[in-house]
Amino acid sequence: MARAVITPVKVEEFQKVSADVTFVALDGTDGAEVAWDGKDVHSAILVQNSSETTNYDLTIKGGNSEYGIADSAFSIPFGKTKAIAIESGFFKNITGADKGKIVLTGNAALKVAVVYLP
Repeated sequence: MARAVITPVKVEEFQKVSADVTFVALDGTDGAEVAWDGKDVHSAILVQNSSETTNYDLTIKGGNSEYGIADSAFSIPFGKTKAIAIESGFFKNITGADKGKIVLTGNAALKVAVVYLP
């Protein structure tokens, strides 16, 4: 299979409704990727766990910049939707095949959306 591609939604200004947020299911083998060009502190990764019985982890792969850190896992309880605010410098790839991307992995029961805030 291939990675799912998540297209971020941008909210243009405060007190305005954004475009529809579309959740994309992770590929159970290859995960998903986000072309990351939003502001770090004004972005959120939204994660839905569609399982009715099992908690799953969303893993955000560590990036390869000078600020890159180890992979980070976030537990998403079954039947819940959670928001994760991240510092993209820790996770964004700046070289190689994934340049400009953040890579996510996890079970196919996880559905992800990204929102850029003003």
